[in-house]
Amino acid sequence: MYRKVVGVLLSFFLYNSVSAQFTEGFNKREALDMIAICNSFTFQDVYGDDEAIIPKSYKKVYQSESIGLDNKWELLKNEKFAVINVRGSTGDPLSWMANIYSAMIPANGTITLPGGQVIPYYLSDNPLANVHAGWTLSMVFLSQEVVSKIRQLNKEGVFHFIITGHSQGAAIAQLLRAYLEHAPDEVVDKRNKFKTYVFASPKPGNKFFARNYSNYFSKSSFVINNPKDPVITMPLSKSNDPFFDVEEAYEHLSDTNRSYLTALAFKAVGRILGGKEDSMFIKKSGAGVYKQISKETGEIEMPDYVADMSYCLPVDEQFIEPFNEKYFINKKYYGDFKMDASNIFYQHKPYLYFLEFQREYFFDEFEDW
Repeated sequence: MYRKVVGVLLSFFLYNSVSAQFTEGFNKREALDMIAICNSFTFQDVYGDDEAIIPKSYKKVYQSESIGLDNKWELLKNEKFAVINVRGSTGDPLSWMANIYSAMIPANGTITLPGGQVIPYYLSDNPLANVHAGWTLSMVFLSQEVVSKIRQLNKEGVFHFIITGHSQGAAIAQLLRAYLEHAPDEVVDKRNKFKTYVFASPKPGNKFFARNYSNYFSKSSFVINNPKDPVITMPLSKSNDPFFDVEEAYEHLSDTNRSYLTALAFKAVGRILGGKEDSMFIKKSGAGVYKQISKETGEIEMPDYVADMSYCLPVDEQFIEPFNEKYFINKKYYGDFKMDASNIFYQHKPYLYFLEFQREYFFDEFEDW
């Protein structure tokens, strides 16, 4: 009995000391730290490590291997909370298949992963809520390892987590937030508290998912976008433009033609048709892409697709200024990233999100960078 009482008291003190809370509401310093952390994977690719961009008060304690559709995530800690950082799109064709797999599925259901592991997911209280199939599949691939690491940190008294991501990582991060918040007690301890900062975010679900998510998390989930970033408009909700040729996309993707990915992003990613052509959209962006993914990952089982295309963001965007090259051209590391302002993805770069946010809100630090 004595040991049990001591254990309860120890858990109480750990919870109230090691797991000090992050701040309530939007915090500019937290946001700056998160977009810096979102650059971790890019810095690793370019320089071989991310030491220069990770804020000094954070320590990385885990980085995953590539999972599922070339997804990765990493776990960091500071004195107050832990951070779950989800990587965005890569040049790997599987990563882009996740984007193109833009038919909607119900926000609640089960997905069977290769090997037969059945993962139930519950993302919304609203039965009309639907979500992006590819990003939900990516989230499910990551979810079990994320939950395992959260449980480990809970044993250390850490119960506060910020979830962050840029681009595709932003969409997955918001779906992951919904998954963790709605998970049953035996999966995720209800003492855990979550907060979300995402950048350059496309739209992960329909208006009913968005309303439900906002009802719960609008004061603790924040989307920071650049209004000239083309990715934030995706998936497009209604369009009269011709639908992309899936066969052509497969051909280029299977040949790993990286130059095609730029054109594909605007021609194909999430391009949605309306009216009588809904069934063709589902066939091409749902069943068609699913077959290609299963060839690459092993057999998966997805929920039935729904005839829905009302994509929107779960919470209102907060905008930073569009990127002006004159502010960044002399900044440390800028040249090494080979950024060209004429490139259609220039306004989407995670490093420029970091520099612009810093320039607007922490100008004294921007000058020293």
